[in-house]
Amino acid sequence: MILKNNNQKTELEEVNINEDVKQVLLGSLLGDASLKKVSKNASYSCAHSPKQKDYTFWKGKIINKNFITKIKLYRNGKLKLYKISTNCSNILTSLHPLFYVKSNKPKRNWEKIVNSNVLEQLTPLGIAVWYCDDGNYIVRDKACALMTQGFTYNENLILKEYFLKNWNINCIVQEDYRKDYKKSY
Repeated sequence: MILKNNNQKTELEEVNINEDVKQVLLGSLLGDASLKKVSKNASYSCAHSPKQKDYTFWKGKIINKNFITKIKLYRNGKLKLYKISTNCSNILTSLHPLFYVKSNKPKRNWEKIVNSNVLEQLTPLGIAVWYCDDGNYIVRDKACALMTQGFTYNENLILKEYFLKNWNINCIVQEDYRKDYKKSY
């Protein structure tokens, strides 16, 4: 796998990683997953509700091809989550600058970003994982949606352009009008 991030001026050397693992990582990092730098190297983590238990275990099984993976059930009152976590790894550390920039927001060290260099490496498997993390089907409109409100408006325009150019899917960047969101696209 060769990953390049021209925006961050980072070029990664080729690393020995299974292609399915790469796609699950890329898709889930665009979705619900995160990379945490807890030491010199980063670790991967992602949590899902019990409704996605089978999906969580499937992701864990794939990621386990290259990383030591643990899945635990966490309970906090009525809230239950299945959380996947991995060991720290220099490979995951190499992915960190492709998905994060230093944040200038209070109480946040890193802010998740999207860029075309990551998108260009996605295969249908990576997009499927992203959809399983952050997608939904709107029956009324017979349409699919990705919840991308964590990204900026300009990053959402990059996503729109990517889906049109690479998959001939014409997307709409639309504000999320639910009251519990302060910013959404």
